Parts: sequence; C-alpha cells; structure tokens
Amino acid sequence: MLHDYPPQKWKIDIDGEEISDRYILWEAMNIRSVGPVLYLASQAATKDGRLDFVCVQEEDRSIFMEYLDARLAGGRIKFPLPLRRFRQLKFVWETSTLHFDGKLWPRKNQKVKSPSEIEIAVKPSALLILQPMR
Repeated sequence: MLHDYPPQKWKIDIDGEEISDRYILWEAMNIRSVGPVLYLASQAATKDGRLDFVCVQEEDRSIFMEYLDARLAGGRIKFPLPLRRFRQLKFVWETSTLHFDGKLWPRKNQKVKSPSEIEIAVKPSALLILQPMR
C-alpha cells in the first residue's frame, strides 16, 4: 500500500509555527512505538512534558520503506527520519479517518463538522503521582 499511497495535504501548526505540507504519514506521539514493533519515536518519554511529531513526506517514501522492510525482517533499526518535540499541535481535519489512541475517529455514522480545528497539547502537571513516604 505504501508504494502507491498518495501524500495528503495537512494544515498543521506546531508551537505556533506552521508546518503545513503533504504527508504520507504523521504522528503525534507520547510513547516510542505504534503497535508492537514500529518504533517511530525512540526517544519519546511520557514524563518530559512534550509530545513527539513524526512525519513521512513524499521525498521520504523510499527511506520509510527501507525502515519497514528492515523491521519486518526482524532488524532493530532506528527510525531514520527526524522528529520534533512540541507542547501544542493544531491541525485542520477535513474528511479522512484518524486514529486517536488506537481508535478510529470519527466513528461510523458519527457526524462531525468539517473542516474542524483539532488541538493536541501537553498540560503541565496534568498527572501527579504521589508516593507514600517510607
């Protein structure tokens, strides 16, 4: 599918900087992998107060295909494309189906206003873990 998949135009803003372009794939990640074996953000850390933006553009297609081939062959190759750390990402959604935490959005028969601006942001101290004193 990756051989013929056309890049899609996305209007995206990261921390106030517009990075709109045509992407084959883009991910906003807080963990290192997508599924059990696709380590797209090997340096991602859930406690660093940032998310990681990973993308594949048309000019990256062959590099991404080589990465996938190596992973399928069992290789432990590092994702070859750069990532960008951010606190806030805004994008304009129009019609494509998205994945949020492994779930499709919008769901079948769900009516959503198009276009819609969606914001993904890290909130400082959104989760505090208290440990009892010893």
